[in-house]
Amino acid sequence: MLAGRGAVAQEIDGPWPWEPDDALHRALAWRDVEGHPSTGAVLRAARAELRLGRPARARLILDAYRVVDARYQAHLSALVAATALAEGKLGEAARGFAAAAAQAPGTVAAVLHVRAAAAFEQGGMPGPAATHYLVAARELPSIGAWLRVRAARVTPDLHLADSLLAGLPPVVEALARRARAQVLLRSGDSVRAVDGLVAAGALAEAAVMMLALGDTADARNLSYRALREPDTTVARRALELVRTALSPQSIAELLSAARVAARTGDPRQAVEYARAAVAAGDSSETTLLEWAGWLERIGQRREALDVYEKAGTEGAYRRARALLRLGRRSEAARAFLRFVDERPRHRSAPLALYLAADITRRDSLFLELARRWPAHEYASRARMRLATRALRRADTAVASRLYAAEVEAAGREDRLARYMLARIRLASGDRTVALAAFAALARDDSVGYYGMIAREIAELAPPVFSAPANREPTAAARKALAALDLLDAAGLREEADVWVGHLMRRDWSAAHELLDIAEGLIQRRRVPEAIRLGWRATRDLTLNHPRVIRTVFPWPSRSLVEAEAREFGLDPYLLAGLIRQESSFESGARSRAGARGFMQLMPATARDVARRIRIQWNDAMFAVADANLHVGAAHLAGLLSRFDGAVVPAVAAYNAGGTPVVRWLAFPEAGDPALFVERIPYSETRGYVRTVLRNRALYRALYPPDD
Repeated sequence: MLAGRGAVAQEIDGPWPWEPDDALHRALAWRDVEGHPSTGAVLRAARAELRLGRPARARLILDAYRVVDARYQAHLSALVAATALAEGKLGEAARGFAAAAAQAPGTVAAVLHVRAAAAFEQGGMPGPAATHYLVAARELPSIGAWLRVRAARVTPDLHLADSLLAGLPPVVEALARRARAQVLLRSGDSVRAVDGLVAAGALAEAAVMMLALGDTADARNLSYRALREPDTTVARRALELVRTALSPQSIAELLSAARVAARTGDPRQAVEYARAAVAAGDSSETTLLEWAGWLERIGQRREALDVYEKAGTEGAYRRARALLRLGRRSEAARAFLRFVDERPRHRSAPLALYLAADITRRDSLFLELARRWPAHEYASRARMRLATRALRRADTAVASRLYAAEVEAAGREDRLARYMLARIRLASGDRTVALAAFAALARDDSVGYYGMIAREIAELAPPVFSAPANREPTAAARKALAALDLLDAAGLREEADVWVGHLMRRDWSAAHELLDIAEGLIQRRRVPEAIRLGWRATRDLTLNHPRVIRTVFPWPSRSLVEAEAREFGLDPYLLAGLIRQESSFESGARSRAGARGFMQLMPATARDVARRIRIQWNDAMFAVADANLHVGAAHLAGLLSRFDGAVVPAVAAYNAGGTPVVRWLAFPEAGDPALFVERIPYSETRGYVRTVLRNRALYRALYPPDD
């Protein structure tokens, strides 16, 4: 494994305004400080308050304790500047970073020049911004190309801008094109500026420029092209133009606008655009299906039924689904059965039959599904439903036949079927055959959920993963990661993201070099990207390779996780396994439902739990690793307490909420954790619990306590 972060990262470490991992705990500790704290403690406390989104508190700390130690003058200036920046005082921030740069040594000084330049640029002072970018570019050649682009986009000297943008490496070309367009605009060449923005993919910006120049036709063309861009930010900007200045004039334009409105969270606007498209003469199945779906999203389900009825074959199926969502179950069942009879070759026919069987509770329909489409995903589910019902009535012979059929069909529930067959044999007294079956499942599903529980039942030794050998990363990997360190420290987020994307796409010379990059990304808190590289390494190495499996299942911030586990009486492996499933250790993770951070806390949950444990919460804390982890661990501990320490219900409640879990605990399987997992009605929650439990076992094997 890589021994640690590189020399560049170590050089820029210290009480600077870079992101700390333990901001909440430093802030909490500061509340109890007495006497004369050390200068380092003062600066770190102020930094923590900044990270927690409380710049006023940071300023109070810095004002209350005069820093006289000459060794910390640059740190103080930088923190005062960062506080001003957080308060929106851009001029003060820029001058503060510049002063810090003058006081700091070497690489840190150059990084602070970049931060000064960015503050000058944000404050509308392009001349000083360009000066500081250029100073930093000379001192930081490994990221000099990025800084040249930044300088070019603000320098008043057009000839200098042209020279700065010449001969740049391909990785910065997209940002360079945008900067070149800004230079052309400053020179008065708006036509070429627009061409440059288009070449850079900045279609919405080009449309705004054309609109300002009075060229409505080209602005319209560019705006509607931008609506088709996969980048949601670009599409959202274009939609704003459409709404305010370039209303749709054709069916194609109406539908483009509708789709972006739906994609960006405005289904009501999508409904209105779709309604207008249909009124203009579009009665295609695709448009009707989209319109009906958006009607459902805004609660207009009865109107959606009428639209689905006009939408052909697919509409008939979706209308049946809509009837089910409306609670009209008998009508939905009839509609599903009619759909299967009339369209047996349709891709949704197996699911339609499954839903009809589920609604009517007719085993004959599940059997028909398994007979007609034996290899289909829903045939697997049907067999499992029937087998579960057979077990409830103690008919192990029928259950065994169904499980055996699933194994023979190599269905998606093959491993569950093998596990249940082994349990039945064990219960029947055929211990030798059962233990052999469990052992085979543990071998075949060595890092899976069913392999894990089979191993436990068979009382097999836990899996052993040999420790990876220490190795020095290649020169290319060290250079690439050092550049990322500088981009991150300088606050160049867009450039850092582009650079990481480049590293992800790059064809590394060997799997071990790719893993050098992946391990470096884990150390730099870019864990999801590292995990993807780990999976990529399995093209050449197995998942069980010591480096690969620790990259796919990493444990960054281990000390933080273990500290929170101790504080709240949790199993640290359970906590790590849950974080791996929730966010892959990404502080900035955000779900479609609005859950955020390490522990994917919903805002209401975070506020309620924080209030209970006396933490003053604000939205900035979602992205602070130890704050999110602290509140999330408290939430998990509360769920475990609610369910008397039972892990499976607590983990299920973390995903689905406590109310349904209380209801599920009335199931007869509640006394057997493994069977209870299979009885969970929500497929998402069932899979979630399996994964978290599997992760816990893997983390326990990969990261023993004496590591």
